[in-house]
Amino acid sequence: MDPYIERPAIWADFHGALIAEIRGVLQPLLRPKYAALMQDRLYVVQSERPIIPDIAVVRSRSPKRNGNGGVATLEADRPIVFELFEEEVRRPYLDIIEPAAGNRLITSIEVLSPDNKVPGLGRKNYMKKRREVKRARASFVEIDLLRAGKTTLQIDPADLDKARPLSA
Repeated sequence: MDPYIERPAIWADFHGALIAEIRGVLQPLLRPKYAALMQDRLYVVQSERPIIPDIAVVRSRSPKRNGNGGVATLEADRPIVFELFEEEVRRPYLDIIEPAAGNRLITSIEVLSPDNKVPGLGRKNYMKKRREVKRARASFVEIDLLRAGKTTLQIDPADLDKARPLSA
């Protein structure tokens, strides 16, 4: 893989273009029985850190009197409002369906993104989707072009070296 493509800003563009290109190549081969549909997995990422106030303002049930017989009054500073940063993250993938069978899922094709390979919401959603495809008894194709991150393979990579090609 080209390390230049793995940069976050470049990767998003490359990833979407690659999924579209794969769809363009597959679609003519699948017709008329199947269709390749480009889908998006969407999740919202919030602020890098939670914003927890240092002081809370509470209202007491009855006013407290000071030592001179008067009521002690505190005036709070104007509140500071923090806007949480939320970003929608979309990760495209391909589903091959059979329209005549009620859009039954035949195969799901994933090109892994960096967030699929590091702990967090992206990996969690990806692994959930993979389990759902397996439960649907559909095929799952995973394309990993990234050097960094934890592998998602369900078999030991060392066993891949021992694999023999199927005989003709």
